[in-house]
Amino acid sequence: MKRHDLLPASHFEMLRGVYRDLVTTTLQQLKDGSGVPQLCYKPLVRMSLANGCIALILEQLDEEAKKHFVDSATYALQLLDAPGARGGGIRAYEANVEVSEDGARVTSLHEKRPEAGLEKLSITDFHQALIAVVSFGERTPVSESGYSRLG
Repeated sequence: MKRHDLLPASHFEMLRGVYRDLVTTTLQQLKDGSGVPQLCYKPLVRMSLANGCIALILEQLDEEAKKHFVDSATYALQLLDAPGARGGGIRAYEANVEVSEDGARVTSLHEKRPEAGLEKLSITDFHQALIAVVSFGERTPVSESGYSRLG
């Protein structure tokens, strides 16, 4: 079997810096309320997993990689319960119409806007979150989250 050659360490060091900056920025958005929680936790899960893998590739201490993997599991649990963005999709309206022999006339029109939090996690996001939690999460937080019944 042919061994796969990795890119140079400088590439992974650059990625690690970019991903750490993204994690810092995203955590700040959660803290100051400017970010939608569900949309913030998705990249936190992914970037923390990536940073853990990069730590292993760069042959850093196991504790450094473990920290990122545990962070990913923590963010994944938060993702499962996080409110989502305003639901998208088809715009809906309530219309009151008066119909007479002369024709129909709209007397009122009201847009029914989707409520915040209606956006559902994709199966891919849910799958990734569960993998992170099952692989790197502590048993106690998983049990307390209510998702232990899935495992």
